[in-house]
Amino acid sequence: MSDDRIDQYSRSLIDSTWDCISLIATDGTILDINRPGLQLFEAENAAAVEGRSLFELVASEYRGPYRAIHERACRGEPGTFETEIASVRGDQAWIELRTVPLERSSSDSPAYFAIARDISGRKRMAELLRSSTEFGIVTIDERQHVVVFNAAAERFFGCSASEILGQTIDRLIPVRFRQGHAEGAAILRDGDPHDGEVSRDQRPSSGRPGDSAPGRTFANNDRRASILHCDTPRSQR
Repeated sequence: MSDDRIDQYSRSLIDSTWDCISLIATDGTILDINRPGLQLFEAENAAAVEGRSLFELVASEYRGPYRAIHERACRGEPGTFETEIASVRGDQAWIELRTVPLERSSSDSPAYFAIARDISGRKRMAELLRSSTEFGIVTIDERQHVVVFNAAAERFFGCSASEILGQTIDRLIPVRFRQGHAEGAAILRDGDPHDGEVSRDQRPSSGRPGDSAPGRTFANNDRRASILHCDTPRSQR
C-alpha cells in the first residue's frame, strides 16, 4: 500500500472518532485538527483553528495548569486534565484533555496529540446532583476518598461537607456494612451498579444514632463512584 493510501486511511480513521484530535507544536500552535475538533470549536473550516495557539482557546484561569501539562507533553510525558474552553464564536464548553506525546526527529517536529472530549453535559449533571435537595450524593475517587458531598448528603449524615471531603468513605459506613461496600466496589469494576443500604452507626458530628436508606452505587466514565441514596431515613418514615 502506498504512503498516500496509508495517509488517507489514517485521516479517515481520525475523522471518524467522536473526540477532537489536534496536532500541537512545542509553542502550543494547532497544526492540524480533525472534523469533530472543528465541531467542538464551532469552526467552519480548519483555517479558523489551525495556526492559532491552543492557549488562546483555554479559559484564562486554566492556562497555568494547561501550560504545565503542555510542558510535560513536550518532554514526552502524557497527561490529562479538565478545562473550560472558548470556541471561535466565544461559546464556553468543558473538555477533558489528554496529551499523547510523539517521538520527535527534530525540534521543529510536532510535540503531541491533544485529544479532547466534550464533558459539558457531565459537568451540568454533576452540578445538578450537587445542588439536589432530594438525593444525597457522595462521590469517591479510586482511593475511596470522598470528593463530592452535596447538601442532601449533609442532611442525611448530619455533618458538613467540610468534615467529610478528603476523608475515606469508611467514615460513613458502619463496620458491619464495609464488606458489602467492598463487594459492591468490585461489581462496579465490571460496570454494573450495586444496590444496598447506606447507613451509619452514628452521625460524625452529633453522635446521634444512625438510620438507613436504600442506596445505589454506580461508576461514571472517569472511574469515580457515587453513592446515590434517598433523603429520608427509614426511622423517619
